[in-house]
Order: sequence, then C-alpha cells, then structure tokens
Amino acid sequence: MASVIQEIRLRIQQRNTAANAAANAAVNAARVAERVAQLREIKAKIKIIADEVTTLGNLIRFTDDNKTKKDLLAEKKSLEDENTTNISDKEAKIAEIKILKADFVDSDEI
Repeated sequence: MASVIQEIRLRIQQRNTAANAAANAAVNAARVAERVAQLREIKAKIKIIADEVTTLGNLIRFTDDNKTKKDLLAEKKSLEDENTTNISDKEAKIAEIKILKADFVDSDEI
C-alpha cells in the first residue's frame, strides 16, 4: 500500500513538474511574442523614418540640383551684366577724365 501511495505521489509530482514546465514555456512564448511584436513596431517606425529621410534627401538633392543650375545661369548672366556695366562705367569715367583733362589743358594754355 505504501508503494502505491508513493507511486501516486511520484506521478502527481511528475504531472506538476510537467504542468509547471508547460506553464513556464507558455509564459516564455508569450514574452517572446510580445517582444517580437515590439520589435516589429520599432522596425515599422524605423522604415517610416527612413522613407521620410530618403524623401527629404531626394527633395533636397532635387532642389539643390535645380537651384544650382538655375542659379548658375542667373549668376552667369548677372556677372556678364555686371561686367558690361563695370566696363561701361570704367569707359565712361575714362572718357570723363579725358574731357576734364582736355578742359584743364585747354584752360592752362589760355
């Protein structure tokens, strides 16, 4: 009779051990599933941010490229106009100096 009771206790202990192991495995699986879900959310957020950064980078590059081309052409035109104006100003000043010099020379001779 004692051996039967011991056998029953042993089986109950084994069942409890198996039940505890199954419960622990279920808890661990739930933790892993929760962590995987968190990591997927983080991955999705990172992807959204990466897409936004890529989009912004493309916009910046596109804007810079267009702006640079337009600005270079505008700057070239502006510099050409400025050089023409500067040359005209210089020529006008030289002509004015020649006139003043001529007037001065004429007045000295008189």
